[in-house]
Amino acid sequence: MNLPTTQSAALDALARRALSHHRARAKAVGQVLDYGLDHLARLVGDNPACRWCRMPVSFGDLQVDHLMPTSRGGAHSLYNLCVACKRCNALRGMLSQAETEHLLEFLDSMPAVARQDLERRLLSGGARYSRSCRR
Repeated sequence: MNLPTTQSAALDALARRALSHHRARAKAVGQVLDYGLDHLARLVGDNPACRWCRMPVSFGDLQVDHLMPTSRGGAHSLYNLCVACKRCNALRGMLSQAETEHLLEFLDSMPAVARQDLERRLLSGGARYSRSCRR
């Protein structure tokens, strides 16, 4: 993919940050990554949309996500990575790929007001969000 210089630089910076973070996490559990900077740059460059919501992702909003979270036994491997927006990555937390798909199907089946309320609660970690609760 031929990107303008500024986009290419942004892609490189994003891939470097993600790789550094992934290496540190893998090292902490005694593992080694099976991918490098070129692999991450290609993954991000070839996948301009979020894996979960399918919306285009800007460089400032893009995260390299694990399909099966490493905290739940997911591998520190290229095949376990995908591109996600910050919102979807935060919404899914430590859910597996299948659990995330079930969650998104469930949310899609809800009325808009209920969906927005539940998403706010999930994104806030279950804590009360800015809208006041009346009893």
